[in-house]
Amino acid sequence: MMESVKLAVQDALKAINAMRSVEDAIPINEESILVGDSGILDSLELVVFIASVEQKLGDAGGRDLRLADTMLSPNGPWTVRTLTEYLCARLADA
Repeated sequence: MMESVKLAVQDALKAINAMRSVEDAIPINEESILVGDSGILDSLELVVFIASVEQKLGDAGGRDLRLADTMLSPNGPWTVRTLTEYLCARLADA
C-alpha cells in the first residue's frame, strides 16, 4: 500500500511540475515541504494536488478520502514522506 500511496503523491507533483517552468520544477523527494512554512505549493497548486491525490487513491482502492482539511490544518508542515505515512495510516483504518 505504501508504494501505491507514494506513487499517487509523486504523480500529483509531476502534474504540478507540468504546469511550471523547468527552472521552477518541484524537487520530488521525501523531504520536499508541500504545505506549511517554506511550503512549495501555492494555493492553486495545492487544490490541484489535493484533487489529484484524492482521485488517484480513490481510483486505486475505491476509497473516498478528503485531504483539504488535513493539509490545511496546523499539524504541518506536510512533506512527501509525512503525507504518505499519514495516508497509509488513514487507508489502513478505513
